[in-house]
Amino acid sequence: MARAKKDGQYFNCYLRKDILEQLSEYSDDTGIPKTVIVEKALEKYLADTKTDLRAKE
Repeated sequence: MARAKKDGQYFNCYLRKDILEQLSEYSDDTGIPKTVIVEKALEKYLADTKTDLRAKE
């Protein structure tokens, strides 16, 4: 049975080689797809940034 497609949009970016190597190594070690790792990292960053902005007000 196929996985349900998620509601998303393609996004291309250029990463420093050392960051991409770390991302690839982590993905290989854990079996977690790079897309999922990047999505979780961005969610955390954006949530933390919002919290920081609210604290400054």
